[in-house]
Amino acid sequence: DRHIVIEASNHDRRYRKELELPTEVDIDTAKAVFRNGVLEIKIKKKRAERERGKIIEIE
Repeated sequence: DRHIVIEASNHDRRYRKELELPTEVDIDTAKAVFRNGVLEIKIKKKRAERERGKIIEIE
């Protein structure tokens, strides 16, 4: 998937942001840290599947 949704709230505020990423990610690797007012999200890219080639004979 290439989309993530970030949601946060406390007693007087709510925040929601939907982002489209430039490439597909492996959501199982997602990690987030909130430190000094900054949210850092790390997600690894999915490995691209290699396309199978086709052998052709040269005449």
